[in-house]
Amino acid sequence: MPLIADAYLAATVIYLIKFFVGIPLITGTTAIRMSVPNQMRGQFTAIYFIFVGLIAANLGPLLPGFITTYAFADDPLMLKYSLSITAAIVAPIGTIFIWFGWQEYKKLVYAKEDE
Repeated sequence: MPLIADAYLAATVIYLIKFFVGIPLITGTTAIRMSVPNQMRGQFTAIYFIFVGLIAANLGPLLPGFITTYAFADDPLMLKYSLSITAAIVAPIGTIFIWFGWQEYKKLVYAKEDE
Protein backbone atom coordinates (compact mmCIF):
# COMPACT_ATOMS: atom_id res chain seq x y z
CA MET A 1 0.00 0.00 0.00
CA PRO A 2 1.64 3.21 -1.08
CA LEU A 3 0.32 5.48 1.66
CA ILE A 4 0.92 3.32 4.74
CA ALA A 5 4.05 4.42 6.57
CA ASP A 6 4.48 1.34 8.77
CA ALA A 7 6.04 -1.56 6.85
CA TYR A 8 4.43 -4.26 9.00
CA LEU A 9 0.97 -2.78 8.60
CA ALA A 10 1.52 -2.42 4.85
CA ALA A 11 2.63 -6.06 4.59
CA THR A 12 -0.41 -7.20 6.59
CA VAL A 13 -2.78 -5.28 4.34
CA ILE A 14 -1.10 -6.65 1.22
CA TYR A 15 -1.33 -10.22 2.54
CA LEU A 16 -5.04 -9.77 3.26
CA ILE A 17 -5.65 -8.34 -0.20
CA LYS A 18 -3.69 -11.14 -1.88
CA PHE A 19 -5.70 -13.71 0.07
CA PHE A 20 -8.93 -12.48 -1.54
CA VAL A 21 -7.55 -11.83 -5.05
CA GLY A 22 -8.27 -15.34 -6.30
CA ILE A 23 -11.92 -15.36 -5.27
CA PRO A 24 -13.27 -13.63 -8.42
CA LEU A 25 -11.42 -16.04 -10.70
CA ILE A 26 -12.87 -19.09 -8.98
CA THR A 27 -16.38 -17.73 -8.59
CA GLY A 28 -16.43 -16.57 -12.22
CA THR A 29 -15.63 -20.01 -13.57
CA THR A 30 -18.07 -21.60 -11.12
CA ALA A 31 -20.85 -19.29 -12.27
CA ILE A 32 -20.08 -20.14 -15.89
CA ARG A 33 -20.27 -23.85 -15.18
CA MET A 34 -23.60 -23.45 -13.39
CA SER A 35 -25.26 -21.20 -15.94
CA VAL A 36 -24.00 -22.27 -19.37
CA PRO A 37 -25.09 -25.42 -21.20
CA ASN A 38 -22.55 -28.24 -21.43
CA GLN A 39 -21.79 -27.70 -25.11
CA MET A 40 -20.72 -24.08 -24.58
CA ARG A 41 -18.89 -24.16 -21.22
CA GLY A 42 -15.41 -24.37 -22.71
CA GLN A 43 -16.05 -21.45 -25.05
CA PHE A 44 -17.50 -19.26 -22.30
CA THR A 45 -14.66 -20.13 -19.94
CA ALA A 46 -12.13 -19.23 -22.65
CA ILE A 47 -13.86 -15.90 -23.29
CA TYR A 48 -13.91 -15.19 -19.55
CA PHE A 49 -10.18 -15.84 -19.19
CA ILE A 50 -9.38 -13.82 -22.31
CA PHE A 51 -11.15 -10.81 -20.81
CA VAL A 52 -9.56 -11.34 -17.40
CA GLY A 53 -6.14 -11.71 -19.00
CA LEU A 54 -6.45 -8.77 -21.36
CA ILE A 55 -8.09 -6.27 -19.07
CA ALA A 56 -6.83 -7.13 -15.60
CA ALA A 57 -3.38 -8.48 -16.32
CA ASN A 58 -2.38 -6.29 -19.27
CA LEU A 59 -4.25 -3.02 -18.98
CA GLY A 60 -4.28 -2.84 -15.18
CA PRO A 61 -0.56 -2.16 -14.71
CA LEU A 62 -0.61 0.49 -17.44
CA LEU A 63 -2.99 2.83 -15.62
CA PRO A 64 -0.63 3.88 -12.76
CA GLY A 65 2.15 4.50 -15.25
CA PHE A 66 -0.15 6.54 -17.46
CA ILE A 67 -1.28 8.65 -14.51
CA THR A 68 2.30 9.14 -13.32
CA THR A 69 3.48 10.17 -16.77
CA TYR A 70 0.67 12.47 -17.82
CA ALA A 71 -0.84 13.77 -14.58
CA PHE A 72 2.32 14.06 -12.47
CA ALA A 73 4.84 14.94 -15.22
CA ASP A 74 6.78 11.68 -14.88
CA ASP A 75 7.81 12.31 -11.27
CA PRO A 76 8.73 8.91 -9.77
CA LEU A 77 7.98 10.14 -6.25
CA MET A 78 4.33 10.53 -7.24
CA LEU A 79 3.94 6.83 -8.08
CA LYS A 80 2.34 6.12 -4.69
CA TYR A 81 -0.38 8.64 -5.49
CA SER A 82 -0.85 7.18 -8.96
CA LEU A 83 -1.41 3.76 -7.41
CA SER A 84 -3.93 5.24 -4.98
CA ILE A 85 -5.79 7.07 -7.75
CA THR A 86 -5.86 3.88 -9.81
CA ALA A 87 -7.34 1.95 -6.89
CA ALA A 88 -9.88 4.72 -6.29
CA ILE A 89 -10.98 4.53 -9.93
CA VAL A 90 -10.91 0.77 -10.49
CA ALA A 91 -12.34 -0.48 -7.17
CA PRO A 92 -15.76 1.20 -7.52
CA ILE A 93 -16.05 0.08 -11.13
CA GLY A 94 -15.22 -3.49 -10.15
CA THR A 95 -17.68 -3.33 -7.27
CA ILE A 96 -20.46 -2.20 -9.61
CA PHE A 97 -19.71 -5.02 -12.06
CA ILE A 98 -19.66 -7.58 -9.26
CA TRP A 99 -22.95 -6.26 -7.88
CA PHE A 100 -24.73 -6.48 -11.25
CA GLY A 101 -23.28 -9.93 -11.87
CA TRP A 102 -24.31 -11.07 -8.41
CA GLN A 103 -27.90 -9.98 -9.03
CA GLU A 104 -28.07 -12.07 -12.21
CA TYR A 105 -26.34 -14.99 -10.52
CA LYS A 106 -28.91 -14.97 -7.68
CA LYS A 107 -31.73 -15.09 -10.26
CA LEU A 108 -30.08 -18.09 -11.88
CA VAL A 109 -29.57 -19.96 -8.61
CA TYR A 110 -33.11 -19.31 -7.39
CA ALA A 111 -34.55 -20.36 -10.76
CA LYS A 112 -32.64 -23.65 -10.55
CA GLU A 113 -33.89 -24.23 -6.99
CA ASP A 114 -37.49 -23.79 -8.14
CA GLU A 115 -37.15 -26.49 -10.81
